[in-house]
Amino acid sequence: MLLVRNKLNPIWGGIFLSVLSVVLLVVRYPVQFWKHAGAFPIDFWVYHHATVRYFAGASPYVTGDTSPFKYSPGALALMMAFPRNHVHAWYIYSTLSILFLALAIMTGSRFKSWKNVVLLLFGLFFCWKGVLETLDYGQSEFFMLGLATLAGVLAPRRPFVAGVIAGVLPWFKLPWALIALPVFVVALYSRHEPRRRGGVRFVAGAFAGTFGFGAALPALVFGAEKALVLSQQWVRLLRVQPEWLFMLDLNQSLWITLQRWCGGSRWLGITAGVAVTVLLTAGLAKRLAGFIRSGAVRRMDVFAWLAPWMLFMQLVNPLSWRWGSLFLLGIPVAAMERNWKTMPTLKRRSMFLLAGVAVFFWLLQLNPVLQLFGIKHWSLLHGSGVITVYWLAFLLLCL
Repeated sequence: MLLVRNKLNPIWGGIFLSVLSVVLLVVRYPVQFWKHAGAFPIDFWVYHHATVRYFAGASPYVTGDTSPFKYSPGALALMMAFPRNHVHAWYIYSTLSILFLALAIMTGSRFKSWKNVVLLLFGLFFCWKGVLETLDYGQSEFFMLGLATLAGVLAPRRPFVAGVIAGVLPWFKLPWALIALPVFVVALYSRHEPRRRGGVRFVAGAFAGTFGFGAALPALVFGAEKALVLSQQWVRLLRVQPEWLFMLDLNQSLWITLQRWCGGSRWLGITAGVAVTVLLTAGLAKRLAGFIRSGAVRRMDVFAWLAPWMLFMQLVNPLSWRWGSLFLLGIPVAAMERNWKTMPTLKRRSMFLLAGVAVFFWLLQLNPVLQLFGIKHWSLLHGSGVITVYWLAFLLLCL
């Protein structure tokens, strides 16, 4: 409805944010990509070149490549559907990416009030640099964001479909297997049915998605024997990833940043990483359990409980590139789900201080701000873990 109680329905605010984002990004990338950055997106070129290699009779999984194709045969099968002309393929891929961002915006919130619109506006503001970087490189995070959000929406009422989505995501990027945990818990406890049928249906869907995308789809596209060979080549490639790849400044993984802070000591970094990961996991689990006990999960925005988990996965992913800031989109929604009014004064002040820290380090990725301190470009701070710090600070605001 256009009006609710003679007031403009907030859903129109969500539609406006979605349409505005789509228009700005479509104009900047699919329409005028040749004017932006002056080069074809390097990561999408890797995806497209993998299909070119396959059609030429060569293996798409080459361990000696500087930037090898590391997606599963199921993902390769999807890439085969794109045009062989790389420009046309990029048009379709980038447009679909942008539409999946719009899907996340429209499904991540229920838009019960204009407060939701404002919070998503802040989310877009904080994640926008990640949005641009994802498209600059031609990465696949938009699809992960949109599909994960959709799985969260479907978990209470359509747990089987949510399970299918959760089973598919790891075939794009293995660490996304973690998203199954919160979605499964919501599917298990948010349905008032005997024997927790929601959980059973979710698990069945997850197995269906895992088998369908990991085995059935490649077998249909490549043939069973060739699909098996491709799967073996893919696993072999993942096993021999060079250590220097993990140590690149672009990598903002919590594990790698802690290792840098510990003077390069691998064991100190791992020990600190385990400790922080356990504490964050406990905080996220406690938060989700509270929502489950109160029965609020079915009434609240999906971003309120899911966004912190997606940002957490970026932090603990051993290879977490800076465009993971895209997953800040729903963090303002999640942070404001806390009851700030009843929070003890000292804790509330601590949260405001933490918010200031998050915003300060977020500002350190903006070149005009850095130039005030005599620093020419924000990439010079990557090795210091600036992005890791503000990811962590934003996540703690939700806990």
